[in-house]
Amino acid sequence: MGSGIAQVFAQNGFKTILFDVNANMLANAQAKIKKYSAAGFENIVFTSALNDCRADLIIEAIIENKKAKVELLGNLIKLNSPDTVFATNTSSLSVTAIAEKISNPQQLAGMHFFNPAPLMKLVEIVGTKYTSQSIIEFLTQLTNACGKTPVLCKTRLVL
Repeated sequence: MGSGIAQVFAQNGFKTILFDVNANMLANAQAKIKKYSAAGFENIVFTSALNDCRADLIIEAIIENKKAKVELLGNLIKLNSPDTVFATNTSSLSVTAIAEKISNPQQLAGMHFFNPAPLMKLVEIVGTKYTSQSIIEFLTQLTNACGKTPVLCKTRLVL
């Protein structure tokens, strides 16, 4: 999923970093993006080094496991500016439950791309009780800039 999201941003002119700890997965993502979209390929940096993950916006798209997402976001928060916007691409977890476990919950929102991200038009923007309105507006504008249709949603309940 992460490679598809990276492709969307790169094709729309955004400098993009695609991170994966698994070098084989990263190589597969690189080959897939190059095969299906030469447009924007030069905008992507592929890395397996967490320290390379410094940006204005970070979209986490790992396994649907709250503990894993919170751990990764915590590590990324330590590396980045207090102004960095964080988004989780979760489709089934409560964004609020994730936000409650990180140090800057006001900077986190959901940004759920549907699969395959390069083809599907809708992107859910999910705010929480912590998410600042400016973050929601930023993500909505960015979604539009990528040629996608943002749909504002409320966070899912924790069951």
